[in-house]
Parts: sequence; structure tokens; C-alpha cells
Amino acid sequence: MLEYIDLTKKVSKSDLSILVRGESRTGKKLIAQSIHNNSNRKNQPFIAVNCTTVPENLLENEIFGYDKRTFTGGLKDGK
Repeated sequence: MLEYIDLTKKVSKSDLSILVRGESRTGKKLIAQSIHNNSNRKNQPFIAVNCTTVPENLLENEIFGYDKRTFTGGLKDGK
């Protein structure tokens, strides 16, 4: 458990988006929340996305963002 706490502290210093993967009900959201709470973005909203609920054809856009011109219905650039 201590290794996960140390890892979340190290990762939280990064300015990159994080994708946490693992089996169902193993604490992925808790790990992500811990990373967020220890980051420079802690005063910004925490947004957890359950990737199993996002259609496969939109998953890449949800994770990496998109340009409004890349698909029908894109009204503004997404982050």
C-alpha cells in the first residue's frame, strides 16, 4: 500500500493527464483522486471518466481531446 501512496505523490508532480487501469472495484478512482488532490490542479474540478461507458469510436476523443472539425456535431474544441 505504501508503494501506491509514494507512486501517487510522484505522479501528481507531472502536468500530464493520467489513465488508471485495473480490474473492477480495485480502487482506481481512489488512486486518481489521490493523484489529483496532490497535484497543482487540486483546486480545479476532478473529472473521473468510466471508459467502459464511452463508445469505442469516441474513447480516443474523450481521453485526448478533439478538434471540432474532425467529426459531425463537433461544436467546439474539446479538451
